[in-house]
Amino acid sequence: MYVMIINAEDYDDINEGTNAKVIYSIEKNAIEEDTGLPIFDINPDTGLITTAVCCLDREKTPDYSLQIVATDGGGFKGTGTASIKVKDRNNMPPQFTKDEWFVEVEETDDSVLSEAPILTVAMNDDDEINNF
Repeated sequence: MYVMIINAEDYDDINEGTNAKVIYSIEKNAIEEDTGLPIFDINPDTGLITTAVCCLDREKTPDYSLQIVATDGGGFKGTGTASIKVKDRNNMPPQFTKDEWFVEVEETDDSVLSEAPILTVAMNDDDEINNF
C-alpha cells in the first residue's frame, strides 16, 4: 500500500557524473512483532514508501516513525524522519461493560409512570470513530 513519497534535493550538477543521483533507504524501520520483518519498504530511486506487510492496525500501533537516509553519488548523506499516523476505520465491535445487568422495578399502574430511565447500561468501542 502506498504511504508517502520522500524527496531530497542534491544541488550538484546532474551533468557532472553521478554526484547528484540520490538513493533512498530506511535506516530505522518499524518491525512487526510477530514475524520480526520490517513493516515499510522504500523505493531507492523514487523515495516511495509502501507497506511491506498486509495490514496496519491502528488499535495495535497508531503511529510509526522511520529514519530515512538519502545518499548521493558522492557518498554524502542526509537524514530525515517520516512520521506515519494510521487512520482509524470502524472495524471494532462495541462491547457492553458487563455481560448481564439486574434491576428491580416497583409494580405500577397506568396512572404512575416515571419519566426517568429504569436502567442505564454502558459500552466500550476501541475505534476512534464510533459509527453505531
